[in-house]
Amino acid sequence: MLKIDFLSWLLCHNSIVTEDRLKKKGFLGPSKCNLYLENEENATHLLIECRFAKSIWVDVFSSWGSFVCLPNSITGYFADWAHLYPGKLPNNNWFKVAWMVYPKFIF
Repeated sequence: MLKIDFLSWLLCHNSIVTEDRLKKKGFLGPSKCNLYLENEENATHLLIECRFAKSIWVDVFSSWGSFVCLPNSITGYFADWAHLYPGKLPNNNWFKVAWMVYPKFIF
């Protein structure tokens, strides 16, 4: 769990090493998403906007029989995640904890 929390911390602080960050440090290389070569590689694109990432999010929610409007930024996921549950969160503490760590595992 510590590795997942560390990755989440890096994501929230825009510190994950992606092509956009390497370019700022002078690295001259391709900056396209390696999966579809469509958009610039950055954390938001890789984990939310990329067609592959979107398909994972859609599959996760459709397996629960619902779909919600997802935030368009990584910090939006962490800030608004509790409010994205379709309906009222059950009073079950285990479920609340599971729901809150869910995006971390998907990322």
